[in-house]
Amino acid sequence: MLYLIVLSDYAYTKSNINKKIERIAVFEFENNRLDKEIAKTLTDRLRNELVQFDEIEIVERKRIDAVFQEQKIQLSGCADECLIEVGKILGSSSIIVGSIGKVGNYFTINARKINATTAKVESAISYDSYSNIDQLLIKGMSEVAFKIVKGYNPPKPLIADVEPKPDLNKKYTFNNAILTGIWGTFGAITCATLYLTFSIISNINF
Repeated sequence: MLYLIVLSDYAYTKSNINKKIERIAVFEFENNRLDKEIAKTLTDRLRNELVQFDEIEIVERKRIDAVFQEQKIQLSGCADECLIEVGKILGSSSIIVGSIGKVGNYFTINARKINATTAKVESAISYDSYSNIDQLLIKGMSEVAFKIVKGYNPPKPLIADVEPKPDLNKKYTFNNAILTGIWGTFGAITCATLYLTFSIISNINF
């Protein structure tokens, strides 16, 4: 019995050793028409969502900041090629870059996973939310993380929508108020017209 337990533990340990874990560096997303702190917060949320997957290892943001400081590199002037080199210094096999912005009434996330060895874009993912940046934080980053790791859409929504829903009762009441107002105005005009007509007729001498 003890032999079987030891053998089982050995097999489990060996499988974990042989299991390839991908090391990924997530760089702060560019902010387009958004506050810099918002972009930073959403990027941190993406890192936290990615950490939930056992098949990858995410480089800590403090380590990324330290390399930028050591190499005297400014993130704002560091294009994809530059970030790939930083990723290699961090020992990452892939990097994730992207942007967060607003176009019209839509908030949008665009993320790209790039192979640090070949510089090939392995996946490109987008997520849009209408008039609600909360959706990006609560649901968007979760779905983006899933697509990055698994390579496909989640079979079912990971988190319920937080998009604002129209209040149908309120809309119905508003429409009723409009109709009531129209009919009330029509009734008042009709009554006034009849009153004037009778007044004119009563003053006519036959």
